[in-house]
Amino acid sequence: MKWLAAMIGVGAAGVMIGWALRPETRSIPLRDAKPMAPPTPPPPPDVVTPVTPAVPISSASSGPTSTEYDPVFVKYAGSIPVAYLRALAYRESGLKPHATTNASNPNAARGLLQVVGVVREDYNRVHGTHYQPDDLWDTDINVKIAVDALHRIMAAIGRHPSANLHPDWNNPEFVKLLTAAWNAGFSDSGGVGKVASYLEARGMPVTHDAVIANASAAGAVSYVGNAQRAAWHRSVAELYFKQPDAGPPSRVV
Repeated sequence: MKWLAAMIGVGAAGVMIGWALRPETRSIPLRDAKPMAPPTPPPPPDVVTPVTPAVPISSASSGPTSTEYDPVFVKYAGSIPVAYLRALAYRESGLKPHATTNASNPNAARGLLQVVGVVREDYNRVHGTHYQPDDLWDTDINVKIAVDALHRIMAAIGRHPSANLHPDWNNPEFVKLLTAAWNAGFSDSGGVGKVASYLEARGMPVTHDAVIANASAAGAVSYVGNAQRAAWHRSVAELYFKQPDAGPPSRVV
């Protein structure tokens, strides 16, 4: 992913996590052994532009119609609507499981939800796993890591008193702020959380527009106030509300 510039106090274009599956093996008597076919290499990466938005969406677009990855979204979503994961994945990678922002950099954003190396490493640390960069091409692993990160982001920003930071999937402000925290950083030391504290201390409403406008004054990392990223956050929210299984269709972002 291209996100979480400050998710774990890291100023980067994203922050994600992962772990490596090791297939079961058994010994084969020498007389029964057969030459092993070489492993099938993964498809070549689909390189996407690292600066948002990666997938342009016209104002007339009804959003992605493919539900190909819904089963894996359902598997890990928990309290997060599948419609949101679908919209986020579409905007992150165009629903391409081998998308990457830099094919030569193993720590670059990879896969369906564009998980980056620092997030994969953090997931390994938290969960005691050993996922490697190439494991992020696996859609199941990629979604599992991304959703875990989203839940931790929601828990972090949800500690703030502002209602717009509390989970409400019918509230466009929450959806935009969550997406901003995912894409640009959520921490209280430099991300959306830091700007939220700045606004709350001054009795100002915590809205997506207010966070973007006050990011510099609050001392947040530059990603938080980036106008191009802000437009991308809005596009994810807009696309989410266009999904038939999302919030009320009359909602306007």
